[in-house]
Amino acid sequence: MAATLTMLTGGAFQDSNGSPLAFGYLTLKLSQDGNVAGVGNICSGVTITIQLDVNGNVASLTSPTPVANQYAWANSNISPINTYYKVTGYTQEGQRAFGLNNQQVAAGATFNVGTWVPNSVISWFPNPQSLALEVNGVPASSQTVQNLEAGANITITDEGSGNIQIAATSGGASFSTAGQGFFLGAQSICGDAASIDSSGGSINTANVVYVMQLNLEAAYTVRSAAVYVVTSGGAPGSINVGIYSESGAKLLDSGALNMATASSQQFVQATLGSPIVIGPGTYWFAFASTPSGSSSSMLSQAIDQFFVQMVNEISFPNSSGAVTRFGTAANVLSGGALPATLGTITPAAYNATNIPAALFLV
Repeated sequence: MAATLTMLTGGAFQDSNGSPLAFGYLTLKLSQDGNVAGVGNICSGVTITIQLDVNGNVASLTSPTPVANQYAWANSNISPINTYYKVTGYTQEGQRAFGLNNQQVAAGATFNVGTWVPNSVISWFPNPQSLALEVNGVPASSQTVQNLEAGANITITDEGSGNIQIAATSGGASFSTAGQGFFLGAQSICGDAASIDSSGGSINTANVVYVMQLNLEAAYTVRSAAVYVVTSGGAPGSINVGIYSESGAKLLDSGALNMATASSQQFVQATLGSPIVIGPGTYWFAFASTPSGSSSSMLSQAIDQFFVQMVNEISFPNSSGAVTRFGTAANVLSGGALPATLGTITPAAYNATNIPAALFLV
């Protein structure tokens, strides 16, 4: 048996002052084309107009001002499922007074549109579900408000249009437990301890500050810096090791690590005044020694002269490099301290100096 149209009744539409929407009208536009079994296709492009009577109800044969009864298809009779009507109400003069609201018509001989709750559907499959707010699988304390707060090293940006960007400003692993982590100053280019020359190398920069690119993939809380003197003789000397930002600003300076005149196998360490946190990123490892330490040798990290050229993208013989990763700073060691800034960095010479095996400890 084919379905039949449902007669619309009631409504009692009124304005905000309580006056009936007398002789106004409703327009109903189906959300999409549909089909009623045994009847045929229902065209959504045609808008239905429903007249109201003097009391703001759907006009009918029994209204104070009788008109023909008015009908619409019940949404439950229309395929596909989940159709609805876009309903707008107007005054007699054509001023919009109600909606646009998404409404449904229930099946049956008659349907009272006065039961509509604006923008609330009668039937939907599957049933509408409220969004469940959880934190790590546990229901949030509020199911109505979810406020995103940025923690350490996290930025949250509302980009508009429903887009929220969450970015880590300093990610990766972290080494912060005292005495449990370290990194070598030249590890980005010279590798690990396997590249260390245990016989020692003469470190004499004559106050010139050498720098080498250092890439850190983790955050370190650095508490001390150390070198190891293999042999020492002649006048006493000292060496400074430090870390600079990529832009050349000083972040860490060990201060002068003194090399005694008659020592062998001497571990020289300086504890920083307060721990310094260095996050993941690109830095400069810096070192410089006083001229009087020229006869001193210490554990050094080997770097082949041809490799010096390669890391600086210099072609032999000594043409200009496109990128400097190992070189000398314009500013020099002064008064036992590394300079506040590096200044211009010049690619290291083909026969560059030895590089101290400097250890930075957390």
